Amino acid sequence: MAKEDSGDLLRATDPALRNAARFGGTDDHLAALSRGTRLFEYRIDAVLGHGGFGITYLAEDTLLREPVAVKEFFPAHAAIRASDQSARARSSRDAATFDAGVASFLDEARIIARVRHPNIVQVRRFFEAHGTGYIVLDFVQGRSLEATLEEAPLPERRVLSILNGVLDGLGALHDRAILHRDLKPRNVILRDDDTPVLIDFGAARDFGLRHSATVTQIVSPNYSPPEQYGIGDQQGPWSDIYSLGAILYRAVTGKVPTDSLRRLRDDPLPPAGVAAAGRYDEALLRLVDALLAIEPAGRPASVAHARSLLPAAAQAPAAPAPGGGARSASGRAKVVGLAVATVVIVAGAAAFLLPRARAPEADAPAIASAPPKALSERETAGLRPGATFKDCQDCPVMTVAPAGAFRMGSDDGRADERPVRIVTLAKPFAIGQREVTRREWVACVAAGGCEPLARNPRAADDRAPATGVSWNQARRYADWLSDATGQPYRLPSEAEWEYAARGGAVGSFWWGDEVGETHANCADCGGARGAVVATGSFPPNGFGLYDTAGNAAEWVEDCWTPDYRSAPSDARAVTTPDCGQRVLRGGGFNSDARYVRSAARFKYDAAVPYVTNGLRVVSDLAAAPAPAARP
Repeated sequence: MAKEDSGDLLRATDPALRNAARFGGTDDHLAALSRGTRLFEYRIDAVLGHGGFGITYLAEDTLLREPVAVKEFFPAHAAIRASDQSARARSSRDAATFDAGVASFLDEARIIARVRHPNIVQVRRFFEAHGTGYIVLDFVQGRSLEATLEEAPLPERRVLSILNGVLDGLGALHDRAILHRDLKPRNVILRDDDTPVLIDFGAARDFGLRHSATVTQIVSPNYSPPEQYGIGDQQGPWSDIYSLGAILYRAVTGKVPTDSLRRLRDDPLPPAGVAAAGRYDEALLRLVDALLAIEPAGRPASVAHARSLLPAAAQAPAAPAPGGGARSASGRAKVVGLAVATVVIVAGAAAFLLPRARAPEADAPAIASAPPKALSERETAGLRPGATFKDCQDCPVMTVAPAGAFRMGSDDGRADERPVRIVTLAKPFAIGQREVTRREWVACVAAGGCEPLARNPRAADDRAPATGVSWNQARRYADWLSDATGQPYRLPSEAEWEYAARGGAVGSFWWGDEVGETHANCADCGGARGAVVATGSFPPNGFGLYDTAGNAAEWVEDCWTPDYRSAPSDARAVTTPDCGQRVLRGGGFNSDARYVRSAARFKYDAAVPYVTNGLRVVSDLAAAPAPAARP
């Protein structure tokens, strides 16, 4: 059901809202607490708003003598107000769900109270009284974005300023695995200095009443994505990102976007790139359209991913690198992927414009010390998602993956892919743009770091992935790269691999839920090759990575576990001393579609090579040495 606006805070400079405040017992909300009711040190003064699950009051902290907002859990369909001002379940049938709702309301408040951020309204206190739960929040002096947008479309500079602030606030919530789920202009307050503050982020978003579809489907028409209507079952950071896109669409076009349910068939919504053409930076309009992708797989999967699509000049400034100036990201191109319109960040300009290290005169690849110009590629790429670099002539091309969070595993897959959980990657990291190739493996062999691969007549192309590799051999290759370049290389953790393989998508495959015939090299992916093919023979995913499905199965660092019940939420590899079986991901050229899904995982003996097994490496950017000071 549509979520009514609960108006957490009085928008002090909105005359209409200021005049709409009512005292309890009026026609505004007959069940509201009476004016003057005391809740500990808080005195109720007025009703600010009410919705299906609660009432929000303007109150005074009588100790500090300042205004606060107080939110009361009061689900109108399940609660009544008694003569002594207490809240009670409407009937004995509602008692259990009402009590569970109070507990959930306070539990969620406890979580959100720990999120302290200038772009999120601060929870001061929460408690149980009068038979229900209460949350006390800061009173924010300002104006709603809703009122601001009613006047006219905003200038670009102001849009970008508000956008960066909202992204910061959402990022803080998502880092705690909290979804806002009701992001819309009315729930963004602009302080007097124009800083946006997110309010009404649904501390009790499910309210413990999980058996009622009318409770779990909380939507705001025109701003909620289809998954919040119950179309599909995967809500996540991408759901809030859709709502942000709807806000931006209104900000740049002056029009409320078409509701997502209406857009599911014969989408009538003109793209922002058309509706606001010529008035805003094209990159900003492309970002709006990417955020508003009707399919979750087509949207950025995280705040970090969304921020990476901002026009370069509009990205929030980062702390300056030691000895270096500002880094330019103007060379990044943005393209729309094929099947599901996944936004792809292509290699940064530095990766194409910096001169490559000169080829050595000797026949064997000289790699013992990475030349300064190759190192400058890593230095220039920095932490910009989508940028690429190589640490040496014969090193793998690395792509910077953004920080973010994602749902790891699959509810529809095998038991070893469950339980599904949210995994957070706190920092960007670099991952191989392609599987390690035969040519790159030969460089390691020539330097004495790796064993020669078994002859494989079906993989004669030196651009094909190195296969017939055991986990032990894959680990030695990564160790050799670290020694040879002075940079930290390793095998990815399972979580890092799946995050990167999805490329911001949430479907069975990075391109959607059907395997199709033009996306991967596998047994039933259409036109089976029966062998590995040159890396990059198929389109890249949303992070610009090739062959994350099929071609070669890829070793990761983790030991095999039968499920995710004890798996960490921070992307660390799961390892135990001397484990004999390690995890492979992505499936190979001879795998059927089940095994090339993004969530699919399987095991193999770590010491045994197999014809389909290869590798892809990662590198920790934070551990890279700081660039030397320049004159």
